[in-house]
Amino acid sequence: MKQLPKTLALNEKELCKYFEPGNHVKVVSGTLEGATGMVVKVEQHVLIILSDITKEHIPVFADDVVESSEVTSASCYSDAVASTRLSKSTWPR
Repeated sequence: MKQLPKTLALNEKELCKYFEPGNHVKVVSGTLEGATGMVVKVEQHVLIILSDITKEHIPVFADDVVESSEVTSASCYSDAVASTRLSKSTWPR
């Protein structure tokens, strides 16, 4: 097997986060910051996650989440997140 060079030159526009159904994630930026849940669907750069708190499907940009084992509890779930409700027509595309 041929060895890879020590340094790889990549254009940052070619890189993207990779998630698959079953990953547990935490939202680290955006209007749903602090929310956690399990990825149930991946649609290009948008993840549909099942919220740990509301048990609702919520769309989030892949750039706004990280893989995490942390689970949000109701006591630390922010009012902004709890009051955010997105219909499919307003989901990020």
